[in-house]
Amino acid sequence: MGSKRGSYSSPRQQERQERVLHAARELIASRGYDGLTMRELARVSAVSDKTLYNLFATKDGLVMAAVADLLNAIVTQVQAGEQAAGLAAILRYADAISAQILVSPAYAQAMSRALFQAEASSPIVDLLLRSNQKFLQQQLRYAQRRGELISKVQAAPTATLLTAHTWGVLLLWNKGLLSLSSLPTMSRQSMLTSLTGLASEKGQALLQQWCAKG
Repeated sequence: MGSKRGSYSSPRQQERQERVLHAARELIASRGYDGLTMRELARVSAVSDKTLYNLFATKDGLVMAAVADLLNAIVTQVQAGEQAAGLAAILRYADAISAQILVSPAYAQAMSRALFQAEASSPIVDLLLRSNQKFLQQQLRYAQRRGELISKVQAAPTATLLTAHTWGVLLLWNKGLLSLSSLPTMSRQSMLTSLTGLASEKGQALLQQWCAKG
């Protein structure tokens, strides 16, 4: 995967970079991953071809940066809440992912399709699966320290299970077996099915509060 070149720290450079990443997501949503070209992206985002390649060495590097930028925004949103760690963070993360998909379903479809077709060594696998697994594992360990899980829970395999359940729901949607409108409910149900038997009394109270909000 190509990487971003140089350091772009001025407000003007940051704004330009964000504009490019937003335009990339819009073009992927309308034309798919394969339909995105660097030339058209430069035109839509109002930068020169040279500037675009100075910002991002390759198309793959650009696409991964656009996905990472969106995921980082979701994690930042989750961690800005009053309950920003442990089970609460896992539940907020699941809701935030569903909300983002509802906002831009075509982009989510394009990127999930690219993931399901990717080789195991592809950067998109690391970005969408392994980073998700790492975040969940971290939050499960927080949950353990907070007494939200029963003692026998192991964070690493449980994070793998939660990742599989999350992407299993998205696979069903991607293949037309779930409607977009049912996706948030099914995502919540999948998370509850995974966590209910693992939560302590304290954790069960958090799950019940989450259900009441839904």
